[in-house]
Amino acid sequence: MPGSDRRSVVRALGALAVLPMLPAPLAAKARARPAFPSAALVLERTLDRYLADNALIRVTRSWSCTFRALGAGAVVDASQISAKVEAPPSLAGFARMEEARDASAIFPLQLDRSGLIVGWDEETGPDISAAVARAMDVIEAAVANPGERQEARSFISSIGNAASGIVSQVPRDLFFPATGQSVETQPVALAGGLQGSFEVAIAASADPQTGLLRQSERRVTTRIGDSRRETREAWRIVPAS
Repeated sequence: MPGSDRRSVVRALGALAVLPMLPAPLAAKARARPAFPSAALVLERTLDRYLADNALIRVTRSWSCTFRALGAGAVVDASQISAKVEAPPSLAGFARMEEARDASAIFPLQLDRSGLIVGWDEETGPDISAAVARAMDVIEAAVANPGERQEARSFISSIGNAASGIVSQVPRDLFFPATGQSVETQPVALAGGLQGSFEVAIAASADPQTGLLRQSERRVTTRIGDSRRETREAWRIVPAS
């Protein structure tokens, strides 16, 4: 691979760090009415993002959550109780700011009688084009050569077309997930004849008695030639201490 092509691929892969995780729904199953918890729980989210030089940024947050009845469903109230960021020394400033940020704005969340988050519209959810636009801002600033920039633009656009127009940071079935595993792979063709793929894999487990989340994981893997980038998001619930 020519040096300029390799550099543009690395930059394009690095730009994926700004893209939110994409949903890859498991096969639909009949949902039993869940048993909403009566005691406080701790919800933990870990996000791993690999940068262009394979350096890892890991952000782990946890929230104390309580469930209160609302009609046939429930409302989840929560407050952040911890945040930890692992990052390269060059990103120490970012790590400090991220650890100081309170990411509790997503709460409260309303759940319907089957445990799904209310207001999460599978058909008209947030469009990935907004995430692509943010990625392109990074590309425009980082790739000075117009030819390389066009290649990177084609790559990011291909991802947008492959994502079915939906982006979600919080899975609709976060607290009471459909269990099992699923993998979806989308081939990606780049300028200059480069070939690659964009893969989303998810796996989830739940308490067999209550249906409550044990752990879920979504993994986004991008491959271009011999280059590979991965983003991983994991949620789990543990009893409050």
